Amino acid sequence: MKRFILIGLIINLLVVYAHAERKPVSGLTLEAAQKQAYWYSLYNVAHLTMFSGLGEVMKGGGMTSLIEWLRGGGVKKAELIKDMTMVSSVYAGGDPHFIQSVDLQRKKTMRWDRKKMDRTLDPSALAFTIIKSVAKNFHRDYHETDFNQRVAIAMYPEAKEMAKLLAEKMVNKEGLFVALSPEGKKEAPEPLDQITVLWAFSDLALVSDDPEIPPYNDSDLNRWAVKWADRAFNATRRLPPQGIIGKALAIEAYGRFAAATEDRKKRKDSIRLIAGFARELLREKPETVAEMGLSVYGLGEAYRVTGDYSFSEKALSIFNVDMEGLWDEKAGVYATRKGAKKYAYTPFDAGAVLSALNTVLWLTIPAYENPLNSGPALAGRRYVRFFENAVVLSGMQQSSGTYLVEPRYLKREPELHFAHPALPPQERAGGRYGLAPVYAGEVTYEKGGWKVTDRRFRTADAMFLANMSVILNRHQADCFIPIERLTAKLLSDAGILKEFE
Repeated sequence: MKRFILIGLIINLLVVYAHAERKPVSGLTLEAAQKQAYWYSLYNVAHLTMFSGLGEVMKGGGMTSLIEWLRGGGVKKAELIKDMTMVSSVYAGGDPHFIQSVDLQRKKTMRWDRKKMDRTLDPSALAFTIIKSVAKNFHRDYHETDFNQRVAIAMYPEAKEMAKLLAEKMVNKEGLFVALSPEGKKEAPEPLDQITVLWAFSDLALVSDDPEIPPYNDSDLNRWAVKWADRAFNATRRLPPQGIIGKALAIEAYGRFAAATEDRKKRKDSIRLIAGFARELLREKPETVAEMGLSVYGLGEAYRVTGDYSFSEKALSIFNVDMEGLWDEKAGVYATRKGAKKYAYTPFDAGAVLSALNTVLWLTIPAYENPLNSGPALAGRRYVRFFENAVVLSGMQQSSGTYLVEPRYLKREPELHFAHPALPPQERAGGRYGLAPVYAGEVTYEKGGWKVTDRRFRTADAMFLANMSVILNRHQADCFIPIERLTAKLLSDAGILKEFE
């Protein structure tokens, strides 16, 4: 008994030691913070979909489809999926501690404990994983060759399997998307799930006929995904989004749906709904930093779609006044609400803040055109401090995953671009065998210090943060509505392009 107590004490000391070593970097740049954000999102989605086994392991037709997909690009089966744990669904959450010594040459040693998994099939967890898995710019960054890009998007067939699961097993009699309990029972529908599923089907439709990425084109998949995006749109009308967060994310989902659907009336309805929800956000009074962040994001996107200047003006006012009123210089993060003595951040909360900062960084008008816009310079400074503190020093990103980075990238760029030096290697991050390089479920700042208050990996929240981690590729960013494709559809609807046919 004493021996087990001693082992436990040693493990706890190692965890404390690893956490105590997390110190800020002097002169961290915006470029380094953004590139870290990219790589952390990759570490999270790769472990979720290829290593952890946090879901139904892919087999049968799904695995056959994956192998055919890779062979179509000239990739041999053994070069990618040997010893990996590919999944056709993702569970709601799990314990990211490794259960055996990790051998990087044997990827199955990275599996998590299946007894500690929440096997609920959650629509938003599946949706945000699909969205990340088919994000085209994410799969083009740091993947310079055709071969490399093909390997990078091996999770594309996984996304198709997850979409099939949503369509075939997670719809109730009213046509609403619902969670499935571990026992297979359909749960009560949630408004936000209808929105996230609409976003996911729309993205799957968009990527499957995107002229910029022909290797991913699939006309059959496109028709199927468009059909289900239309059905998801109907679901959002039966169970409309609620609250500031639901309305803000609805703006994003409707924008993507408008670019994907072939139904002109529904496209017109989507634009009307975007404007309507944005007008509601103008009147709302967000209280939490997550509500403020997503208000900025939603209003910024509504401005891009509609051109209504009042939406942009309100977004900038929320950023410059409301969010700035919560900034805590000592903590290097925003207070989660006015008067808060401690700040509890989930990955969803962090993603909401980053969505606002990225909106101001990439999408707002220059400061000289609007005195409210203290603009990209402030957003850039806040991004660096917030990201370093809330995501890294807090312990939210639990370990380093640089073993997933190709050596050529490590040779040509500073190591700081791939992982913050405060991150412990996975084997020293906690527990007997270490922790996967994924997001913790919650971190809390109190009395001048951070602690991890929930180490579990929460799939929906983690994948939302992964999707909000932006790196700009060819003047496009995955977390924003593909406005060029939407504009082309709208011009076609109006018949303006017919004279050029």
